[in-house]
Amino acid sequence: MKKKFWIGLVGAVCVLGIAVSLFGMLQRPSYIYMVRHGRTYANEQGLLMGGDGNAELTPEAVDQAKAVGQALSDVSFDHAYTSTLGRTIDTASYLLEGAKQDDVARQQIRDLDDISWGDAEGYTRQQFMEENNLDEFPDAFGDTDDADFVSPIHAETKYHFYQRFKNGMQQIIDDIKPGENVLVVAHSSMQFWLEKQFPEVQGQDIANLSVTVIKVNHGKKELVEYNQVMY
Repeated sequence: MKKKFWIGLVGAVCVLGIAVSLFGMLQRPSYIYMVRHGRTYANEQGLLMGGDGNAELTPEAVDQAKAVGQALSDVSFDHAYTSTLGRTIDTASYLLEGAKQDDVARQQIRDLDDISWGDAEGYTRQQFMEENNLDEFPDAFGDTDDADFVSPIHAETKYHFYQRFKNGMQQIIDDIKPGENVLVVAHSSMQFWLEKQFPEVQGQDIANLSVTVIKVNHGKKELVEYNQVMY
């Protein structure tokens, strides 16, 4: 009788230990590391290049991306997400190379693509104004809350961009497991989403290859770091 009692007690303790361990795992927060792609030749030339164009990273940006990866090498990434545009895909590859984590699974999400500049895509601001006899550059994007705004240059509006980018980020948040770290490489336009989530960063431009860290716990988002340059 005593033997059965002790066997039952040991079994109960083991089950309780497993339950406590699983509960602890479920309580662990996850972290999203959001990075803007590295500087491109289009950036160097001052070209307005968004979702309808692409440009290669400069050699300096390649080295910087690897340096950022090295700075984040203590973070064990479980997954990496990029837009479908080459500049984010390449940035993620060089960053993970620098972190010595080349084997991390990667996924492209179209909803993370850059906002489109419409008719101005591929021009500098000055070239576009001169060609269209404009004294100043028009408001191309409107506001994230203005569903009725119509871009005078046929650009994607901030409202439309925000809706799709929000969907892409929600997909990532839904997929992330407790305790995981994920890398998200996107574009400067991700600032429109970040400003809605965290109003305190309003108007703070995101630098190329800067790192923004978001803690996610039970679906709640907390800003840990914003726009940190690590190279």
